[in-house]
Amino acid sequence: ERPTTVVTETLGFDHLTCALNYENVKRQLFSIWFSAHVAGWWAKMLMLRDLKMCIVYSSMFELTELTLQFLVPEFQECWWDSIIMDWLIANTLVGMLLGKLTLRVLNVSE
Repeated sequence: ERPTTVVTETLGFDHLTCALNYENVKRQLFSIWFSAHVAGWWAKMLMLRDLKMCIVYSSMFELTELTLQFLVPEFQECWWDSIIMDWLIANTLVGMLLGKLTLRVLNVSE
């Protein structure tokens, strides 16, 4: 079988449905990848303890995902998923800020 069959089974046949609508946004918000971004950037914030550095790293990781889409099928995503859902919401607004809140609750200096 062709490799695209594996991609279809792994990602779903509509993983690149890029219409910006309620159904697609909801599907992305409740995907395993959104949760992985949040958990990953929460943990990175706890380790690095520097919001600016985490934002720079997050930006570079998202840029890397965009440039390696041809190589890694899981990196193929819509522009709004990469910029808005991953970088802005999951990484920065949820993951890093929850990490910052955790550091504050634990009285750990940044």
